[in-house]
Amino acid sequence: MNSQESKKISFLEVLANRWVRFESKNPFLIFIILIFLVLASLWGALHLKIDSDYLAFLPETFPGVQNLKKVQEKTGGFGNFMLVLEGGKPEARRLVARKFVDQVVKLPWVDYAEYKKGWEKIEKSRLLFLSVEDLTEIRDRLKRFVDYKKNPLTLSFFNSDENDPTYFRLEDIERKYQSTTFGSAYYEDPLLRYTIAVVWPKGSMTNLNFAEHAFFDLKKIIERLDIKKDFPDLQADIGGEFVNKLDEYQALLSDFKLSLLFVLVCIFLVLFFTFRSLITVFYVIFPLILGVLFCVGISWFLVDSLNLLTVFLFGILFGLGVDYGIYFHSRFLEERKNSDNLLTAISHVIHTTGRATLNAAITNSLAFLTLVFTHFRGFQEFGLLVSVGIFVLYCTYIVTLPLLWLVGEKFSLFESSKIVYPQFFKRAFISKNIFVFTIVLALGGLFLINKIQFEYDYGKLRMKGGTYEKLSSKIHAVFPLSKTPAVIVADSLEEVHAIVDAVKNKIPTSQTIDTVKSLIDFMPKDADKKRTLIHEIKKIVVDNRNLFESGTSLTSEQKKELAEKYIPYLDPQHIQIEDIPKGLLRYFKGVEGKPGFLVYIYDKVRLSDARNALAYANDIRAIKTPNKTFYPAEGSFLFADAVVLMKKEAARAFLIILIAIFLVLLIDFKNLKAALLVCFPLITALLITFLIMVISGQKLTIFNVVMFPILIGMCVDSFVHFYHRYREHPTQKNAVDVVVRTTGSATLVASLINMIGFGSMFLSQHQGLKSIAVVALIGMLSILYCVLFFFPTCLNYLYGPGGISTKE
Repeated sequence: MNSQESKKISFLEVLANRWVRFESKNPFLIFIILIFLVLASLWGALHLKIDSDYLAFLPETFPGVQNLKKVQEKTGGFGNFMLVLEGGKPEARRLVARKFVDQVVKLPWVDYAEYKKGWEKIEKSRLLFLSVEDLTEIRDRLKRFVDYKKNPLTLSFFNSDENDPTYFRLEDIERKYQSTTFGSAYYEDPLLRYTIAVVWPKGSMTNLNFAEHAFFDLKKIIERLDIKKDFPDLQADIGGEFVNKLDEYQALLSDFKLSLLFVLVCIFLVLFFTFRSLITVFYVIFPLILGVLFCVGISWFLVDSLNLLTVFLFGILFGLGVDYGIYFHSRFLEERKNSDNLLTAISHVIHTTGRATLNAAITNSLAFLTLVFTHFRGFQEFGLLVSVGIFVLYCTYIVTLPLLWLVGEKFSLFESSKIVYPQFFKRAFISKNIFVFTIVLALGGLFLINKIQFEYDYGKLRMKGGTYEKLSSKIHAVFPLSKTPAVIVADSLEEVHAIVDAVKNKIPTSQTIDTVKSLIDFMPKDADKKRTLIHEIKKIVVDNRNLFESGTSLTSEQKKELAEKYIPYLDPQHIQIEDIPKGLLRYFKGVEGKPGFLVYIYDKVRLSDARNALAYANDIRAIKTPNKTFYPAEGSFLFADAVVLMKKEAARAFLIILIAIFLVLLIDFKNLKAALLVCFPLITALLITFLIMVISGQKLTIFNVVMFPILIGMCVDSFVHFYHRYREHPTQKNAVDVVVRTTGSATLVASLINMIGFGSMFLSQHQGLKSIAVVALIGMLSILYCVLFFFPTCLNYLYGPGGISTKE
């Protein structure tokens, strides 16, 4: 090593000596500062929120996000609760639904509740919903029918069956309006298997505390009704958008707690069986817990809430942070066993392993920090929290470990006979075959990298089980249209008419649009002209009552059909907005006090598939009317946009991270050859990861793509520690063997714990998070192979058995 580097190391050693002396003289000051930081972090942790919506992946300034939030303010968040009743007789279900609604409306948080559609007045005016052309046709058919009956010799032009001159039917017209019939007066499916009562709350679906309290209120009402006592065959469940959101949140929180507990227990077991000492386990885990707690507190300050990616960040930090503890404490045990002076041993650990760890931490932090400059908010927040978390963990170990070592010395915990540090290998595994085999694997990954598939179907990535899957098909049977339509906010009914006309013009040429619904569907156009036609129809029927009631004129079936289907509806009333049921009015006008009207555009494709969602979004992204252009809002649009943005940003972020790492390594080593040497096995490990993913059929997802910067960070951490330790033995012929025996053993333990940390995501009910675990395990096994086998082989062939100084 040159004199300049020696001066640098001497300066770091002086700095390390001063820090150790400061800690030895001021332990109580450091202890008080740590207590204050713990209390502040606990306060931040208690106030940190979790957002399970993928809306949190996109930036606040994203047009689609702003548009959706505007719609959510108008609609109240699209949220409702539903009592889903199954089994028993329809009459029994309706009775239970009525009793449920009678109790629910007394709750202070309920806006209203209903189990009947409440559109009796609208139904009596159902003929107003026919077109002017169809009403004209009905009138003309009746005229021709009457003329024919009065004069049988007249040729009939209206018959559906020319061989039967008495035949009179309107099936062709009825078929046109079959999908718009009012059906049952209750919220029931056509087969009468399910009955649903809908509860519209005053609160917003984004308020999870409110949703939780409301859900328990509804459960208590069901318990008080004691349904099983009177109707043992009847099953009652609570569903709806609020419950779906609550289920996802609670499952996420449960997964987080379970994975955190699993990680801590596994870290404890691995460390205990490795070092065979509870004290050593404490020395590694205690600073780690403090550091992660500090990270949680800082996260409250840096972000509004944790999203689906960052919520598992702290389990990941346990895995990443334990590396520092293992490297630090393993080196301390080694130095303490070979040194008679405690302060000297600590100082040597700080300026050697501390320097290597700091360089790795800086490299990793800067690499993750580059994610902040992407437009994908999920990457931004993840990169920010990881980069800050890495430094927080490093600083926590630097501050707490020397203090703990000083305390441990007073209790004689580090006597030479008591010290055990991991050494799983006697020598390095160096072989030409290893080099060739690894290069072949890397080249295979390079050639097959474009074969990696992406999972576009979000339905395969969401939480499995829960209320959503249990009740989804039942709710869909009662409410067959899509439960997540695109929504447009219009300022007036005139704008509503223009939007509906524009969408209807798109439907014939669109493969994704099903229909459009609005308030005007219940406020018929040309009502005065239609009433005139209906009055003419009524006059024909009344004036020729004797003809219609004559036994020879119509069959009994035709008389019944005429009496039930048409005569009761020949006095339509003028429909006002206040005549529309409150449930429908809330649906099409949103929350009270918010001006405007809502127009819903329904899809006919699976929007959980981002490709379908993108096609649907392209069809209705902008609805142009003569006076204005409207932009619909829909959650699946954002998922599709998130996928497109993520795929676009991922490659860019990946390249930026690699460049940033190379530059930092170049600054650290001040040697191009050394920087390239560390980057080479790093890229090799990633290519092997790609190869295994292709062979095993693993797909990239919007979740597991974030694992690649983490894997890069792990690579850097391992290779930098390995190379720095190798440089400490510049002339030792068996330098590679020494490093594999010491740092290699520590890397093995750290990698095993990292695998456990990420493997904890297998416990999650969320399939997207499980996909992270799969990629993490594949990547970490690839890294471990390159650290223990490929990198030592590269060092041996590059520098030879004589060490670095023989070549540099």
